[in-house]
Amino acid sequence: MILKISDDFDLGKIAYSGQCFRFNACDEGASAEDAGLYRVIASDKYLYIKGLGAHRYELSCSEKEYESFWKDYFDLDLSYKKIRDMIDPSDDPYLFAAAEFRKGIRILK
Repeated sequence: MILKISDDFDLGKIAYSGQCFRFNACDEGASAEDAGLYRVIASDKYLYIKGLGAHRYELSCSEKEYESFWKDYFDLDLSYKKIRDMIDPSDDPYLFAAAEFRKGIRILK
């Protein structure tokens, strides 16, 4: 299935964030910023996900499995951009800089 994710979502940053050790690039030369093909294993499920550009992703699951598992796993009902936008850079420049530096990481459930 093809999915458009307009919110913060960076496959490389999520894979290399240290939250999950079964989220790996399938290309040996992939870096943290690469939007290539990734394999994710969570619970009793697995997923291949590939960045297609323009906030589009190809997922190797059905729409039903995406809705029942992967959508929640990637916390896609929550807008991380809206949360980042609430940080006032003059109020907390360190938090603002950290949030901007690692935007794209999702909290995996």
